[in-house]
Amino acid sequence: MMALVAGCGGGGQQPSNAEVDDTAMNATVGVASAGEMAREGDSAKTAPVDRQNNDEENLDAGIFARKSQTFYSPKALWGEWTKGTLHELYFADSTGLQWDTSDDVSRDEAQRFSWTLDKNHLRQIFTMQLGGIVPRDYTVTFVDDESLVYKDDFDVVFMWDRP
Repeated sequence: MMALVAGCGGGGQQPSNAEVDDTAMNATVGVASAGEMAREGDSAKTAPVDRQNNDEENLDAGIFARKSQTFYSPKALWGEWTKGTLHELYFADSTGLQWDTSDDVSRDEAQRFSWTLDKNHLRQIFTMQLGGIVPRDYTVTFVDDESLVYKDDFDVVFMWDRP
């Protein structure tokens, strides 16, 4: 299955405006044991771990791999992400902000949203100023300390970087 990549700003390790095989993107998430993470000094916040052990150390880790489905911790999303002039900021209380500096919108004027991350399913729920709710659903395909990649139901891939 191929997906069209929506362009992103920043040091993009992955191509923008190109076709990317999303199974290859999933393959970039390796599986390491908790012991390997400790030896390499990786951050438990976003480093992959073996999900076979169901202990608390593994539950706090950022990425889990299990039978071809990837699980991500909400902690891996916390903080600010940028894609060109578009910014998303995820808070620990499952709220967030989105703004676009090309529209002359600052963080203080940002659109607020709530969000959930269940395994690899990201849902953003925007509450509009004039009423109404706009849910947006995505499948997270990759996240680490520097990159966030998710796609929508039309296989459009959104690639984000840390500012």
